[in-house]
Amino acid sequence: MTLSPLKTSLRGVYEQAQENMDEMKKRFADVKMAAKFTGGSMIAQTAQFIRANPGKSVAASFIGGYLVMRLLRW
Repeated sequence: MTLSPLKTSLRGVYEQAQENMDEMKKRFADVKMAAKFTGGSMIAQTAQFIRANPGKSVAASFIGGYLVMRLLRW
């Protein structure tokens, strides 16, 4: 009994898995870049809203803090 066909078949599976992993890495890099761009844009919009509406921002912070406190204090 020879192991050559098994070795060839496993090598093919390994190469296919490696190609899939490379493709997933490329996709992840694209998603990471898009998230970084979108996140930076959202932070800039939030900062602009806070500067334009400081009263609403403080009120929203107090309301959010109160809700979190009520949820955590069963």
